[in-house]
Amino acid sequence: MEKLIEDFAVNFTKKWNTLNKEEILKSVLNSFMTTRISCNSEKLIPNQFGIYAFFIKPNENYRDIESLEVAWNIESFRKFPKVVKKRFGVSEPKDGWFPFYIGKSEKMSSRINEHLNHHCQHATYGLKLKERVTFLKNNQIEVGYWTLPEMPDVPREIKQFIITNLESQLREEMKPWIGKQ
Repeated sequence: MEKLIEDFAVNFTKKWNTLNKEEILKSVLNSFMTTRISCNSEKLIPNQFGIYAFFIKPNENYRDIESLEVAWNIESFRKFPKVVKKRFGVSEPKDGWFPFYIGKSEKMSSRINEHLNHHCQHATYGLKLKERVTFLKNNQIEVGYWTLPEMPDVPREIKQFIITNLESQLREEMKPWIGKQ
Protein backbone atom coordinates (compact mmCIF):
# COMPACT_ATOMS: atom_id res chain seq x y z
CA MET A 1 0.00 0.00 0.00
CA GLU A 2 2.77 2.46 0.94
CA LYS A 3 4.50 1.73 -2.39
CA LEU A 4 1.34 2.65 -4.31
CA ILE A 5 1.08 5.96 -2.49
CA GLU A 6 4.77 6.70 -3.01
CA ASP A 7 4.54 5.85 -6.73
CA PHE A 8 1.51 8.12 -7.10
CA ALA A 9 3.32 10.99 -5.34
CA VAL A 10 6.48 10.56 -7.43
CA ASN A 11 4.51 10.39 -10.69
CA PHE A 12 2.38 13.38 -9.73
CA THR A 13 5.51 15.39 -8.89
CA LYS A 14 7.15 14.46 -12.20
CA LYS A 15 4.03 15.44 -14.12
CA TRP A 16 3.75 18.77 -12.27
CA ASN A 17 7.42 19.52 -12.91
CA THR A 18 7.04 18.92 -16.67
CA LEU A 19 4.46 21.71 -17.01
CA ASN A 20 5.67 24.86 -18.72
CA LYS A 21 5.02 27.04 -15.68
CA GLU A 22 6.65 30.05 -17.29
CA GLU A 23 4.00 29.99 -20.02
CA ILE A 24 1.21 29.43 -17.48
CA LEU A 25 2.41 32.34 -15.31
CA LYS A 26 2.61 34.55 -18.40
CA SER A 27 -1.01 33.66 -19.17
CA VAL A 28 -2.10 34.41 -15.59
CA LEU A 29 -0.29 37.77 -15.61
CA ASN A 30 -1.93 38.63 -18.92
CA SER A 31 -5.32 37.75 -17.47
CA PHE A 32 -4.65 40.04 -14.48
CA MET A 33 -4.11 42.91 -16.92
CA THR A 34 -7.10 42.21 -19.17
CA THR A 35 -9.60 41.66 -16.34
CA ARG A 36 -8.51 44.55 -14.11
CA ILE A 37 -11.32 46.65 -12.72
CA SER A 38 -11.69 49.37 -10.13
CA CYS A 39 -12.63 48.24 -6.64
CA ASN A 40 -15.78 50.33 -7.05
CA SER A 41 -16.84 48.49 -10.20
CA GLU A 42 -20.09 46.55 -10.32
CA LYS A 43 -18.66 44.12 -12.87
CA LEU A 44 -19.18 40.51 -11.85
CA ILE A 45 -16.14 38.39 -11.14
CA PRO A 46 -16.53 34.61 -11.54
CA ASN A 47 -17.13 32.79 -8.28
CA GLN A 48 -14.91 29.82 -9.02
CA PHE A 49 -11.35 28.60 -8.43
CA GLY A 50 -8.87 31.30 -9.31
CA ILE A 51 -6.08 33.68 -8.43
CA TYR A 52 -6.49 37.44 -8.07
CA ALA A 53 -4.18 40.40 -7.70
CA PHE A 54 -4.84 43.84 -6.28
CA PHE A 55 -2.82 46.71 -7.79
CA ILE A 56 -2.15 50.14 -6.32
CA LYS A 57 -1.41 53.47 -7.96
CA PRO A 58 -0.39 55.71 -5.09
CA ASN A 59 -1.62 59.28 -5.18
CA GLU A 60 0.77 60.00 -2.34
CA ASN A 61 4.44 59.19 -2.33
CA TYR A 62 5.49 56.35 -0.07
CA ARG A 63 9.07 57.49 0.37
CA ASP A 64 10.01 54.42 2.35
CA ILE A 65 8.55 51.35 4.00
CA GLU A 66 7.71 53.27 7.15
CA SER A 67 5.44 55.74 5.31
CA LEU A 68 3.49 52.85 3.77
CA GLU A 69 3.22 51.10 7.14
CA VAL A 70 1.87 54.26 8.79
CA ALA A 71 -0.82 54.52 6.10
CA TRP A 72 -1.66 50.78 6.13
CA ASN A 73 -1.35 49.67 9.77
CA ILE A 74 -4.43 51.07 11.47
CA GLU A 75 -4.58 50.32 15.18
CA SER A 76 -8.31 49.49 15.31
CA PHE A 77 -7.98 46.84 12.58
CA ARG A 78 -7.41 43.18 13.36
CA LYS A 79 -6.35 40.28 11.16
CA PHE A 80 -5.13 41.96 7.99
CA PRO A 81 -2.13 41.26 5.75
CA LYS A 82 1.00 43.13 6.71
CA VAL A 83 3.49 45.09 4.62
CA VAL A 84 6.35 42.87 3.48
CA LYS A 85 9.54 44.85 3.95
CA LYS A 86 11.70 42.78 1.60
CA ARG A 87 9.30 43.38 -1.33
CA PHE A 88 8.58 47.09 -0.91
CA GLY A 89 10.68 49.09 -3.33
CA VAL A 90 11.59 45.96 -5.29
CA SER A 91 8.46 45.45 -7.40
CA GLU A 92 8.39 47.31 -10.68
CA PRO A 93 5.46 49.59 -11.49
CA LYS A 94 3.68 49.32 -14.81
CA ASP A 95 2.19 52.66 -15.87
CA GLY A 96 2.44 53.81 -12.25
CA TRP A 97 0.67 50.70 -10.87
CA PHE A 98 2.38 48.40 -8.35
CA PRO A 99 1.41 44.85 -7.38
CA PHE A 100 -0.22 45.25 -3.99
CA TYR A 101 -1.65 41.88 -2.89
CA ILE A 102 -2.06 38.40 -4.41
CA GLY A 103 -4.56 35.80 -3.29
CA LYS A 104 -6.37 32.65 -4.37
CA SER A 105 -9.74 31.16 -3.64
CA GLU A 106 -12.17 28.41 -4.52
CA LYS A 107 -14.86 31.11 -4.66
CA MET A 108 -12.92 34.02 -6.03
CA SER A 109 -15.74 36.57 -6.30
CA SER A 110 -16.80 35.96 -2.70
CA ARG A 111 -13.23 36.27 -1.46
CA ILE A 112 -12.56 39.51 -3.34
CA ASN A 113 -15.82 40.88 -1.94
CA GLU A 114 -14.57 40.03 1.58
CA HIS A 115 -11.33 41.92 0.93
CA LEU A 116 -13.39 44.91 -0.10
CA ASN A 117 -16.23 44.87 2.42
CA HIS A 118 -15.28 43.11 5.66
CA HIS A 119 -15.34 45.43 8.63
CA CYS A 120 -12.11 46.22 10.46
CA GLN A 121 -12.77 43.82 13.34
CA HIS A 122 -13.81 40.83 11.20
CA ALA A 123 -12.05 37.61 12.26
CA THR A 124 -11.07 36.61 8.70
CA TYR A 125 -7.79 37.93 7.31
CA GLY A 126 -8.44 40.41 4.55
CA LEU A 127 -7.59 43.83 3.17
CA LYS A 128 -10.84 45.36 4.52
CA LEU A 129 -10.48 48.14 1.98
CA LYS A 130 -13.81 49.97 2.39
CA GLU A 131 -12.96 50.57 6.05
CA ARG A 132 -9.65 52.18 5.02
CA VAL A 133 -11.27 55.46 3.99
CA THR A 134 -8.12 57.61 4.00
CA PHE A 135 -6.03 54.92 2.33
CA LEU A 136 -8.60 54.56 -0.47
CA LYS A 137 -8.80 58.33 -0.86
CA ASN A 138 -5.01 58.54 -1.21
CA ASN A 139 -4.59 55.62 -3.61
CA GLN A 140 -6.23 54.05 -6.62
CA ILE A 141 -6.87 50.31 -6.22
CA GLU A 142 -7.78 47.81 -8.93
CA VAL A 143 -8.15 44.04 -8.97
CA GLY A 144 -7.49 41.58 -11.79
CA TYR A 145 -8.08 37.86 -11.83
CA TRP A 146 -7.47 34.53 -13.54
CA THR A 147 -9.84 31.60 -13.36
CA LEU A 148 -8.77 27.99 -13.33
CA PRO A 149 -10.26 26.24 -16.35
CA GLU A 150 -13.41 24.24 -15.67
CA MET A 151 -12.42 20.68 -14.74
CA PRO A 152 -15.53 18.91 -13.46
CA ASP A 153 -13.82 15.54 -12.98
CA VAL A 154 -10.82 16.91 -11.07
CA PRO A 155 -11.03 16.74 -7.26
CA ARG A 156 -11.11 19.96 -5.24
CA GLU A 157 -7.76 19.09 -3.61
CA ILE A 158 -5.97 18.99 -6.99
CA LYS A 159 -7.47 22.34 -8.01
CA GLN A 160 -6.41 23.77 -4.65
CA PHE A 161 -2.88 22.40 -5.20
CA ILE A 162 -2.69 24.10 -8.61
CA ILE A 163 -3.84 27.55 -7.51
CA THR A 164 -1.76 27.42 -4.31
CA ASN A 165 1.45 26.65 -6.20
CA LEU A 166 0.79 29.17 -8.97
CA GLU A 167 -0.06 31.85 -6.38
CA SER A 168 3.25 31.22 -4.64
CA GLN A 169 5.21 31.51 -7.89
CA LEU A 170 3.34 34.67 -8.84
CA ARG A 171 4.15 36.19 -5.47
CA GLU A 172 7.84 35.53 -6.07
CA GLU A 173 7.67 37.11 -9.51
CA MET A 174 5.38 40.08 -8.83
CA LYS A 175 6.62 40.97 -5.33
CA PRO A 176 3.42 42.54 -3.99
CA TRP A 177 3.75 45.05 -1.15
CA ILE A 178 1.24 43.34 1.17
CA GLY A 179 0.71 39.73 2.15
CA LYS A 180 2.39 36.45 2.84
CA GLN A 181 6.14 36.24 2.98
